[in-house]
Amino acid sequence: MPVSNVAGTFLIVFVIFFGIITVALLGAIAFALIKFTKLLNKATESLVPTVDKVSNLIDTIQRVTMTVGDRADQILSKGESITDSVADNVEKTSKVFRSAVTAPLINLSSVLTGITAAISSFGGKRSSDTNYDKNGHKS
Repeated sequence: MPVSNVAGTFLIVFVIFFGIITVALLGAIAFALIKFTKLLNKATESLVPTVDKVSNLIDTIQRVTMTVGDRADQILSKGESITDSVADNVEKTSKVFRSAVTAPLINLSSVLTGITAAISSFGGKRSSDTNYDKNGHKS
């Protein structure tokens, strides 16, 4: 066999060998991709219910948060109106107290001062053993 025939034969065997290896590697890659796809499908199937549960939970949390916020606004509004009402009632009570109690006490104090002055002035004139000067002092 001439050298060129040997080299040609060697080249043909080499190309066929690497062709078989390439086909085997492509088959292995295809097999790995099929297994990976099945694994991803299983993961997706198990994750979909979990994602749905999480989504429902988030919706529930949003509804509860909105309800709590609305209720807090109602409570604050009610508290404001109660505070205003209490302040008005305190002011009204204070005015009633001033007009019903303070004014009569001033009048009573004036009357008592007058009575005290009258007793003191009449008491000094009636007493025969004690003399008072015009300022109401004992002399």
